[in-house]
Amino acid sequence: MLLFKGTKFVILPNRNASSLKFLAELLVKEGGMLVNEEKEIDCDTIVLINDSFITNTNTIMKNELFFKEFDLDPSTVWNNVNTYKLKCVRATCISEWLRKSSFQINPELVLSVEDNLEDNSEDHSGVKFVTHSATPLYNYDLITAKLLKNSEKAARQIPEVYSSSQNKSENSELAGKSMETEVSNKMGEEVKRTVDISQTTSVPKGNEKLIQALGRLAKRYEMKGDQFRARGYKLARIGIEQYPFKIESGAQAQEEISNVGASIAKKIQTLLDNGSLPGLQELFESEKRVDYFTRCHDIGIYTAKKWEIMGLKSFSEACTIFPEDFTRDWPILFGWSYYEDWLKPIRRDECEKLASVVQQELHLIDPQMKVEILGSYHRGAEKCGDIDLFFYKAGCDDISEIGRIMEDLSISLYRKGYVQCFLQLTRKIYKAFNKIIINRLEKCHLKTTPTLQYTARDDNPRKFMLGVKLPDKEKRQFESITFVDNYKLKPEDMFMSLNSDRSPCRRMDFFCCKYSELGAARLQWIGPKEFNRWIRLKAMHNGLKLTQHGLYDNHNVLLESFDEQRIFQLLNEDYISPSERNHVVKKRRKV
Repeated sequence: MLLFKGTKFVILPNRNASSLKFLAELLVKEGGMLVNEEKEIDCDTIVLINDSFITNTNTIMKNELFFKEFDLDPSTVWNNVNTYKLKCVRATCISEWLRKSSFQINPELVLSVEDNLEDNSEDHSGVKFVTHSATPLYNYDLITAKLLKNSEKAARQIPEVYSSSQNKSENSELAGKSMETEVSNKMGEEVKRTVDISQTTSVPKGNEKLIQALGRLAKRYEMKGDQFRARGYKLARIGIEQYPFKIESGAQAQEEISNVGASIAKKIQTLLDNGSLPGLQELFESEKRVDYFTRCHDIGIYTAKKWEIMGLKSFSEACTIFPEDFTRDWPILFGWSYYEDWLKPIRRDECEKLASVVQQELHLIDPQMKVEILGSYHRGAEKCGDIDLFFYKAGCDDISEIGRIMEDLSISLYRKGYVQCFLQLTRKIYKAFNKIIINRLEKCHLKTTPTLQYTARDDNPRKFMLGVKLPDKEKRQFESITFVDNYKLKPEDMFMSLNSDRSPCRRMDFFCCKYSELGAARLQWIGPKEFNRWIRLKAMHNGLKLTQHGLYDNHNVLLESFDEQRIFQLLNEDYISPSERNHVVKKRRKV
């Protein structure tokens, strides 16, 4: 029996430190699972902290250095540690557990971390975060000058503002604030133009190549494990995507788009001069294999690199060499089966139709429950990667009750053919779905038995992860968005495919919250990640703590949780509408 079988661990601040690599290998060898991404942290995760950051009194020292060493996002990780009240112990406890052949976390081993960390108000990432309202994503003075210099040409270059089919009053809340610039021409006549950069849906001709190149560079550095550079290229790409003019020089991009620095500006100039960057089109075979694997649901960079190092090129080879990766993390089987479908973007109107099916079924189960689409859809995105549905009930703070309703809803939708798969289990879901899991295991020739069991860790979850699809007759009205052929399954992996061009399966997540925490929860689930990181750091700098449960003072006294706008007021910030939250950007601190 493996000592740590099925237990999830996160090693902090950086598991790649030379002193921790061997311990991490021992942990995995004994059945432990290592967290590769922030989203994998849940209420059962054990936190292992490098002993060099622990004092004799079991508290963390060198806080600033500790945060700077993180290979994961420090703000998100520590919010999860506090939210889930995770147990934190010294990393060297691994060797002690192995020596005794007993995995038990005694109270005296648990570190005191919350107070020690929350008091540290430094910006541990080495960058500062600014909002659209504080430091603009663009230099509006220069943009205004462009409008004056050639108003007709500029007007043609400004993409049309996206308008959804939603109710106009709801759409106006999402649309955000427009920048109105009034200027006078030489004849004294006033020219008034409204530029809503946050809602642009097309890209000026010529900028597409820059966006593609920066996206490829971001992906390359991400696969190399250089998250700092990867994030920088991602932010530069986002800035150019939203910029309403054709970029004609690197200097222009650096001057007018705040998250384009000197180094990226040079690359932009080279792209404009030569049409490409040296080596940009060359994606090494190892990078291609890692990229192929990591696009599959539930496969992180660590697992992908392990398979690549072994020379594996396909999922079929991986399940032969590492069958335990698929039997232990069985949701990978469905990521493999719906690989192509889950990489296809989802149009807004399809999001609305998919959500309406859930809404209709929910009304039959509990008419008082409410559900709304959050995530990128709520921020006004024209297309989404998945669909985030947020559940709550007026006056209800019983999460167990809401969780049971979501569970009954998901099972009912499964029996009606709307839900195609579950990506985590409760006892009730296991009874309804275990035969499908076994079928997928047998399909890829993994050994299983009729008595195979999957232990449910949490029978009162706050989140359900699903694969859903519309019936063929309802899907016909939605035109598919152009799909990149590079995201196809390899021929040797096609035997597991459940993909459909006619009616693709879509990823959908159910979330919920207490009614009293509605405002704070909406802040969390509307996102995006960079905005959440910025606003929580803003709270820390004010001596406060913001989580998905509410805003607290330094004595852990709740200040506000229900009213989203009141939270902004307490942080001394103007309210930032959902669409404007796309424009929370970060800059390197100037030396």
